[in-house]
Amino acid sequence: MNARIYDRPDLDQWQARLALYVVGTLPNAAPSQAYEGRLQIFNGVGDCFVRQIDGATLPEGHRLYVDQVAKQVVLAWPAYQAGAAPIENPGFESGPVGWDRGMGWVIATENPPVGSWAAGYNNQQGESIISNQARYTVHDGQVTRAKCKVRQGASSEGNAGASVLLEYRDAAGNVVRSVEGNRVMSASKNRVYDSEVVGVAQAGEATVNIAGNGIRHRENKILFVDAFEWDHTVAAAGIDHEATLCITLLVSDSAGRSTLWAGCIEVREGVLPPQLTDWRHLLTTLSDDSTAYAASDYNDSAWPVGDSPFGNLTKNPNVGLNAAEFYPGFSPVIKTQIPLNQRLWIRRTLTLPSVSDKGYQLIGYFDNGYTLYVNGVQQSQSSTGTNAGVRQYIHPDSFVAGPNVIAVRCDDDAEETSDDAAYFDFTLEMSLTGPGMQDLTFTEVATVEHVQLAPAALTQFSDDFATQLFVASSTSVPMAFSIASGALAVSSSSAGDKNLFIREGAGIGIPQQFVSIDVDAYSPPASGYAVVSAGIYKDANNWVYFEYDAFNSQLRIERCIGGAAAFVDTRTLSATAPYRLGFSLVGNTACGWIDTGSGWKASSFANMAGYKDFKAATDLDNWVPSILVAAGNTCSFTIGNFYAGRFGGVGIRDITTVTNEAGDPYIVDGKAYVTATTADHQGTAYQAVFRIDLAAYTLEQTAAIMVSRDGTVQNDLSGHIIRYSDTQQRLTTATWGNGFGQKIRILTKEVATDLLHGTHVISAMDEPVLPYTDDADDGTYDPFLVKDGEVWRLAYSFTENTNFVGDPFYAALAGSSDLVTWEPMGIDTVNRFEGTKQVKVGDSYQVLAGGRTSYRVFDTGMNFLGTMNAPIDGGSNTQPHPMVLPYLDKWVMLTFDGQIPSSAGVSAGFTWGRMRVNTAPRM
Repeated sequence: MNARIYDRPDLDQWQARLALYVVGTLPNAAPSQAYEGRLQIFNGVGDCFVRQIDGATLPEGHRLYVDQVAKQVVLAWPAYQAGAAPIENPGFESGPVGWDRGMGWVIATENPPVGSWAAGYNNQQGESIISNQARYTVHDGQVTRAKCKVRQGASSEGNAGASVLLEYRDAAGNVVRSVEGNRVMSASKNRVYDSEVVGVAQAGEATVNIAGNGIRHRENKILFVDAFEWDHTVAAAGIDHEATLCITLLVSDSAGRSTLWAGCIEVREGVLPPQLTDWRHLLTTLSDDSTAYAASDYNDSAWPVGDSPFGNLTKNPNVGLNAAEFYPGFSPVIKTQIPLNQRLWIRRTLTLPSVSDKGYQLIGYFDNGYTLYVNGVQQSQSSTGTNAGVRQYIHPDSFVAGPNVIAVRCDDDAEETSDDAAYFDFTLEMSLTGPGMQDLTFTEVATVEHVQLAPAALTQFSDDFATQLFVASSTSVPMAFSIASGALAVSSSSAGDKNLFIREGAGIGIPQQFVSIDVDAYSPPASGYAVVSAGIYKDANNWVYFEYDAFNSQLRIERCIGGAAAFVDTRTLSATAPYRLGFSLVGNTACGWIDTGSGWKASSFANMAGYKDFKAATDLDNWVPSILVAAGNTCSFTIGNFYAGRFGGVGIRDITTVTNEAGDPYIVDGKAYVTATTADHQGTAYQAVFRIDLAAYTLEQTAAIMVSRDGTVQNDLSGHIIRYSDTQQRLTTATWGNGFGQKIRILTKEVATDLLHGTHVISAMDEPVLPYTDDADDGTYDPFLVKDGEVWRLAYSFTENTNFVGDPFYAALAGSSDLVTWEPMGIDTVNRFEGTKQVKVGDSYQVLAGGRTSYRVFDTGMNFLGTMNAPIDGGSNTQPHPMVLPYLDKWVMLTFDGQIPSSAGVSAGFTWGRMRVNTAPRM
């Protein structure tokens, strides 16, 4: 995982510095094999340092240090050796590696006591230590003898010298005691003398390493140490068995800032050895299209051997830095130089004792193109990459037990630019889980346009007028009415203004309602007006209707609040009975709908906020479903049905499966329960629950959910439900009811009710303080909550401002043990991705996020694994969410697109979303 713990934020802000953080995942290891893993440090000031502060005991002889050139944390250990405790690079013949150098120490070829290299102490007064990075366990009373060669150089006797040291450390890696050997402070005629030491380990000391101490009292002439040796023994170096090593590292820089990294290394049989050295390579031309070089039986013995990466970064060294960020095992510095604008073939043999049934993952970085073959068969290819990384699953059938030939054709295109570069590095790792979401190919199987204004499961009443169940009243001369043959007849038999208010059922209770009527027949007046309406009514001075003036062919919203009546949004339409009129209320938006025989169509609307704040209203139990009929002359209407219930909606987006704590989807009889956002024709949306048939891909709405907070009932949305039982569930949602530019934060609460059916208003929800929300205008939304063992993980979307200006929103992940205190687990660096989900793949989880044109996949450290190969159509409107769930023998992706449901005559923003269903096979 990665982390960005800002333990000195004021320092960063005052100095205008970017925060220190560490990115990457340590690769897994194979028993008995040498290991090296790297993590990338960003924004470090000066030299950086690392130490382990928690977790497993690392293998004997491990080295934990910072590569100061690449600015990478390096963890390495040697191949397993029973009883040995080798000093890393004891005679410096491998150059400046394996040692932590204090001030004044250099490793070079000047005047070595032995061989070609030595460590020199120069240009530094006082004492300074050079410490070997190989550390080994000790036990109380263990005796260790050590020595090194010292060439005191040209300094006068007593002015400068050196000695051997044994450094004893505690479990955290801190030096708690040093034992020094004899100081060599005199050596005439360039002679070399030994410094020797005997150390005895004491209780509480965990490890020991050999070191040298440079001493200078006066003069400034270089002295040398070389050929370190000791007789220290351990049970083993490296590790020879399977294990899980979970560690926490503290990384700091020279400015005093620090950051934490935590993660695990799986030591498992079948893990591949590093493949960053000993590639055979052949330089050809871009016109050489032969594929013979890929054949498993091709004779490459005459090809030269080199280390990766191959390339040329003379014009653009940033490509190397990007490669190291993508995969810290890749070097930012070219190891084997090649010309630009050429074709390169690289080959190696990879010997597998056995083939893992979970397959392998290719990890590569390339500029510009590549084609990779395993045993002569093409497995992966890209011809359009510039400064790009790849992570791709390769099926186990591509490999054999024994030797496997890996061949890669590497192409740098012929284009000449000022920042032209070539970079090629590839490695294979054993998959621990089988194919991840980034390795699958999804195929679209269904597109569903959602227009469902009156969900059957949310019906309050449907009156067919078999008997009189309503109450009638008037504010003027009443119109006559009668019930006969399952219909309501309303008429005026003379000139003059008349009306009739019909109301039925219980109060709406919350600002979310749908009312409709069927107008079966109409007899027009000679003049004036003839109005029939559906809406909600409180009393003679307070009501809101969507009405059709059949005589004047006008549709409109009519509101009356506190006795002040007004027409709003009048539109012209000529409709002939039979037709239906519908009225919806979501929050403070009143919408009209009409169906003249081809389905519901959007019509007039009114924003009620400035006249009646339905969200803050306390009298909604007194507002009831109603019909208004009014006329100015002789006319009649026949009404066949009067319906009331919770409003459904048009469009569907933000689809999120209902799950248990572990993230497993709740599926009953082949139907998955999901939360989703749906809206009225003006885009005023709310949280709904649907049941989706995973065979027929049909939608059925089963619940509507709103949130009571701050004295209002809000249409909050983009939620996730954890189902413990039919009567114990947890809702996690976001305060979208506030609107853009307002506070948008995640809320959560466990409730003793069935959220999956009926109408619910959830109150007293908790607002967790989530990482990265340092400013008041930061926002969090799109939550997906999973409990993995004892750790809760919350995937969510983070935005730097809730106006969303500049698209500053990113996928993020946080962890908690108690749902109260949350720690950062990582955040993506690529903006305009949201809709964060979690899906369990094998024994581990992946985090998914959607953009306009691609879906991104991460591990639980928010390390980018790749993009999903799945259809996506966000258009210019939206970022589809990648909700993936397992079902039978396939993965099912329930997502949406940026298309507005045109069949309902809708055109406003945030009404978009057709459900798009994609599937991929499960192994």
